[in-house]
Amino acid sequence: MNLSFEKRERHIPINSQKYTKVFLLGTTGGGKTTLLRQLMHLKNFPSTSTSRTTIHDIEIVNEAVEEYEAIVTFISKSETQKLVEECVKAAILEYLVSGKEDKMMRLFLTHKNSRFRLNYILGQFDNSSEIEDDEDEDRNDNFTPQTDKGAIQETLISYKTKLTSLADTAFNNVSNFFDLDIKDAIKNDKETIIEFIEERLLREDNFVGFVKDVLLEIEKKFTLISKGEITYIEQEHWIDYWRFNTSDKEQLINELNRFSGNQATNFGTLLTPLVDGIRVKGCFDPENDKLVLIDGEGLSHTADSTYSISERVSQKIHMVDAVILVDNAAQPMLHAPISALINLATMGYESKLVIAFTHFDQVKGANFANIQDKKDHINNIIENALVNVEKEISKGANKSLRNIIDSSTFFLANIQKSELKNNTKEEIKQLITCVKNKKTITTTQNARIQFDSTFLTQNITEATHIFHTLWENYLGFSPTPTKYPKQHWATIKAFTRRLAEFNQTEYYGLAPVANLTYELNKTIRMFLENNAHSHNNEDDTKNKTISLIMNEISKKIQEYVVQEMINLKRIEWGNAYNHSGRGSSYDRATDIKNIYNLTTFDPYNEGVLWKSSYIKEIRQIIAQAIEYNQCVLF
Repeated sequence: MNLSFEKRERHIPINSQKYTKVFLLGTTGGGKTTLLRQLMHLKNFPSTSTSRTTIHDIEIVNEAVEEYEAIVTFISKSETQKLVEECVKAAILEYLVSGKEDKMMRLFLTHKNSRFRLNYILGQFDNSSEIEDDEDEDRNDNFTPQTDKGAIQETLISYKTKLTSLADTAFNNVSNFFDLDIKDAIKNDKETIIEFIEERLLREDNFVGFVKDVLLEIEKKFTLISKGEITYIEQEHWIDYWRFNTSDKEQLINELNRFSGNQATNFGTLLTPLVDGIRVKGCFDPENDKLVLIDGEGLSHTADSTYSISERVSQKIHMVDAVILVDNAAQPMLHAPISALINLATMGYESKLVIAFTHFDQVKGANFANIQDKKDHINNIIENALVNVEKEISKGANKSLRNIIDSSTFFLANIQKSELKNNTKEEIKQLITCVKNKKTITTTQNARIQFDSTFLTQNITEATHIFHTLWENYLGFSPTPTKYPKQHWATIKAFTRRLAEFNQTEYYGLAPVANLTYELNKTIRMFLENNAHSHNNEDDTKNKTISLIMNEISKKIQEYVVQEMINLKRIEWGNAYNHSGRGSSYDRATDIKNIYNLTTFDPYNEGVLWKSSYIKEIRQIIAQAIEYNQCVLF
């Protein structure tokens, strides 16, 4: 787990056998956070909306204790600075192209990734029009902004002036250097011009000074925290984490809304974009002691993405007892939830699965005579989804998931309401019982299955080739177009920066660790099913044993790939990022390709396979997992 998780763990530990840990997984807007509220009897926390709301981890620890306590952890000052720099650059480039100040300010106040929203912290530009108040149930009237909106607008207007001045300076620099009209230049050689502007901006004293001013304004917002204990990072005057204890649940939620809120009336006072994790402990539901619910950012809606899910999601799946896949019953089993099913199966965690279909009240049609008809309709769609699982992995994975889904699917209507209808109350009650039972599932032992290793190296090689092919497409080395198109050079550059400087493993859908581990997990699961010799065991026993073996393999492979591809290659990722000028995109792509070759092997030099440490390491992980589960690899 990451450093922020470890900080939260030190103060409010959850990684203990005494807890039943549950991860809520699903698409953005599917109802994960709303379900969490219902399960923990919470109102006004965590925040909800129709757009992407949960942008950091939220962990609710339900335990019969006398006081409520919370810890909030934050992204670092250096990461914040880099995000601000990206916002400033995006704003300036937009103004140079369009000449529109409103677009410039929008890009300045909302980062491309939609996670880092400066308007939450600094305020919304030109917020003079009255904000519509629809008496939303989520409104928290106790949370009162502690700032002057007039002062906010003055600051933002000064930022607009500085941004246009920086843009004018960039315009003059480029025009003088290239001796041409910048707008024509951007049309004809956009990559070179924009890289030139970025490089010059980073060296401009005015640019550096402006970013520093924004950071100082952000730091001032820390003074709005009036309660609790703030721990700062030494010598940086930057918040590390915040802790708070109280016997009053309403006071707890009131204070937490500064770190998780999204209400427009509070813009200019919120620290939400700076937060990377919130953990809260208290007696929220007396009937379900020692239950931990973990919510996080939603799965991608992108239909043409690979089936791999992010490394952070995989980490959570490894650590929890149950995964509630929250899906919209009105539009069930699209790409993202199918990806979740497939990944649970490839990792061997299908036994952890619980499915909660929200928005069941929106399933309507003249062909539905009753509730059971609606359930049957959704169950038929699940059957079709399982066909995709079988195509992508195997019949065994399909069968394992089907056995679990039959008894672990629940239908929830109008869960955003304060008072639930009896049917949904009963479904939630059964869902909680199902989740608790996941912790007590007994493991299969003494299956004594033998696995023939004849084709193992070939299978590992084929999975790795698929990974290389995917990234050759992303990097523009593929001579023919595919469903995985070449990624924009600026996205690739930002991606390398994340891996070099942000201590991250992915960016904006580019996730090499997740891509490689997924292909390996999928292929290894198929290998185990196709090369198992088990004369004395039923298929069900064999599948359960294979799942247990995959639990160990998937964890170890993820750790290995993170270490070899990311942690040990930070310098190489930095070198890839630092390329500049004409041809830098090709040089950057070549460096990335070389990093992947060094991590695995050169896919165009099969002669080195026999001595590849990567092949040997993956084989050893598989062998150890098989032996750990009292089976044999021969």
